[in-house]
Amino acid sequence: MFLVYCDAGFETDRDDTKSQTGYVFTLNGGAVVWKSSKQSTTAQHAAEAEYIVAAETAKEAVWIRKFVDEL
Repeated sequence: MFLVYCDAGFETDRDDTKSQTGYVFTLNGGAVVWKSSKQSTTAQHAAEAEYIVAAETAKEAVWIRKFVDEL
């Protein structure tokens, strides 16, 4: 089974107003793709930070789907 998890931490660094973002794609319980980084856009609210990571994760999911379909 292919599962995806994503999350964002709103303004996790006091010196930088950018939020931390991350996602992991798992296949049969094992991580196959993952990323953790600062968001390039400054979110004004925690909900906005979550929407940003959801959009990034969706883009990655589309790419992975196309890649797997070509195999």
